[in-house]
Amino acid sequence: MIMKKLAFGCLIATFLFAAALPLEAQEASLGTTPSQSSQDKPPSQSQSEQKEEQRGQAREFIFVEGSLPYVPTSNTIATKLPLSLQLTPLHVGIVTEALFQEHYDATVSGALVNISNINVQPGNGVNDFFIVRGFDSLSSTLIMTDGASEPETTFYELYNVETVEVLKGPSGFLYGSNPLAGTVNMVRKQPTSNTFGSARATLGNFNWIEAAGDFNYANTDRDFFLRVNSVFRDHKGYRDRTDGRTFAINPAATFEISDRASLTLNLEFVSANYSPDSGLPIAYGEVVPVDRTTNYQSALDSSDQNIYRLQADYQNKVSENVTLRNKFYYRGLDWLSNGTLFNGIIPVFNQFYMPTGEFLLSRSLILLDDKQNWIGNQLEAVINGSTGS
Repeated sequence: MIMKKLAFGCLIATFLFAAALPLEAQEASLGTTPSQSSQDKPPSQSQSEQKEEQRGQAREFIFVEGSLPYVPTSNTIATKLPLSLQLTPLHVGIVTEALFQEHYDATVSGALVNISNINVQPGNGVNDFFIVRGFDSLSSTLIMTDGASEPETTFYELYNVETVEVLKGPSGFLYGSNPLAGTVNMVRKQPTSNTFGSARATLGNFNWIEAAGDFNYANTDRDFFLRVNSVFRDHKGYRDRTDGRTFAINPAATFEISDRASLTLNLEFVSANYSPDSGLPIAYGEVVPVDRTTNYQSALDSSDQNIYRLQADYQNKVSENVTLRNKFYYRGLDWLSNGTLFNGIIPVFNQFYMPTGEFLLSRSLILLDDKQNWIGNQLEAVINGSTGS
């Protein structure tokens, strides 16, 4: 009986040893490749040390942090204060400089293509025009630059713009009584505490030539900053005799009066010369079958615009919880234009008063001499408080 128990115990011990042997061999083979043998390893390093090294290598991680320049995270148009888009209970759309520069957008219409519920249309080739929720930008939309209203209407250049903000709906009453459909605010580049400069040149279809520059200067005392943005553009259009030329410059200076007070001055001049383009005539709901490059404007058509912008922003932090802000601004538009508008298609009849199948285009030459001057001042107090919770 004792011999049977002894033989049975030896059999169990042999089985456990045979089962443990493949596991031990499997663990030992983790650090080797099929082409390596245990003799290739350094003799000074034990097997346990190799396992610890392998475990440490397996726990190495690489974290890469970056930013998304195309995805904005905050806005200032909803409350006149920086506010996260996730915390804004309004319909706000934002286009950043990185996006509209990548698309080579020259005016605000190109940037607004990236905003939902906005239908961008050509404004007879001489101004930006778009429709927001069925309302046009001339009668029901307020356009601003740095929170100050703009006159009607022109091409709003993007050469000195950092972001384009759109507040949809009548919530824009914060800025006045006009924005029934929405409000568009162009945030310009401001002077910074670094010294830098950049320039770019662009060539494109239809003899498109553009040169732009952005230069910033900061003194050693860090109490005076100067920034100058400028652009020159010359191009032709898809249709015959639809040329355009633009020159704009925007110097801006910031004075750090004290640790709590600062003053920023902006002066901008834009000269825009374009040839009006009313498009192609329509007959019976369809575009007439003519060459798409045909120009039906008169030889007298022209559009010359000069835009002036002056703005002074003063800010004083009275205390930790109270900040006073004052914005004085002037906007001027001098627009001299001769434009041809289409009245409609008239069928041609023969001597027997039968239609010949030909049509005549009825046109009118509109002369415009428009001068607009806007002066305004905004005094605001920003008060910060908390409930303690």
